[in-house]
Amino acid sequence: MSRRTDRRRFRAPTAILLLGALASWSCGTPPPPPTVDPDDPIGTLLALPMERLIAYDAEIRLTAEQEEIKRVALTPI
Repeated sequence: MSRRTDRRRFRAPTAILLLGALASWSCGTPPPPPTVDPDDPIGTLLALPMERLIAYDAEIRLTAEQEEIKRVALTPI
């Protein structure tokens, strides 16, 4: 039996063992939500659900000067 055949023979069992280990590692109780300091505006925003953050971003109105700064900053990206 060649080395290539040996490697192929062990791929499926190895993959199954890895998937089983990962599945068992993710089981259990989820971590508690992070505590938010009410005096920390960034932490407060990051604790919000993603949908709320997107809605909040859509509500922000920038001045023409702010829009130009944003355009200059984001253009290289």
